[in-house]
Amino acid sequence: MSKITQLPEQFFPFIQTIESTLQTCVEFDRELKSHVDLWQSNLGMSPYFPLEGEYPCSKLSNEPLQFLAQINFAEMPHLTDFPEQGILQFYLNMKELDLGVDESLEHIQFNHRVLYFPEVKEDETLLKTRETLKKIYEISEDEQQLWVEECGLTFKKVEQYMTFHDYRFAPLIFGREQVALSQDYDDLMWAYTEYEKPYTEQFQYEGGHRIGGYANYLHSTDNRTEFGIEDYVLLMQLDTDEGLEWCDGGVAQWYIAPQDLKKRDFSKVVFLWACH
Repeated sequence: MSKITQLPEQFFPFIQTIESTLQTCVEFDRELKSHVDLWQSNLGMSPYFPLEGEYPCSKLSNEPLQFLAQINFAEMPHLTDFPEQGILQFYLNMKELDLGVDESLEHIQFNHRVLYFPEVKEDETLLKTRETLKKIYEISEDEQQLWVEECGLTFKKVEQYMTFHDYRFAPLIFGREQVALSQDYDDLMWAYTEYEKPYTEQFQYEGGHRIGGYANYLHSTDNRTEFGIEDYVLLMQLDTDEGLEWCDGGVAQWYIAPQDLKKRDFSKVVFLWACH
């Protein structure tokens, strides 16, 4: 029996609508390894960086940013509109408490960076060495605001229904007219608390690490609405786990405009995160 048909009866009028929100995404988990090649997907180990490349620095302090993660698209199942090959990297300012989070659309990637290498050279003689890179971006434990346990990554393709606190969920399920009558989106959601618990319990996939799909929102509010990027899609989500903690158990998301994703333009990716 499908999980969606196991929802309580108050959801029965909305089953077909919920089914229409089904998306495919790629979830990933950490894989502890003592070594990965420079071009392999990883968290916190070493980035792929051609010899001629310029290492990313903060546009505010001009200091090197810290490497967080890289995804080699050739290693994961393909998603529609996402690259089939190439390496995508994520850098943060781990000296700052906010880790370089974007503050406005006018200041995107001033204090973090997303880089994409469409062609991958699987030859370490053509790449900056691990030692060279570590000397560039390593900071002391006293300075570090985010701790990441080094690991490789494993991927799997899954299907996901829209998460409860996605800004589109209430108008889609409960009707746009009723939503329009509400003074506040959060008030509307609290009015439907009898829906929230059974829905989120049935679909235990909001948390975790993923590429594409729907995001997990800690404070019952879709952070895209606060930032004015409702049309953006989830590029990557990194959740808190045993080897990565966003403050006191938070979650981070990177969003991209659909047209930029299709063009492979990652220069305007927005980075947002929240904690409890």
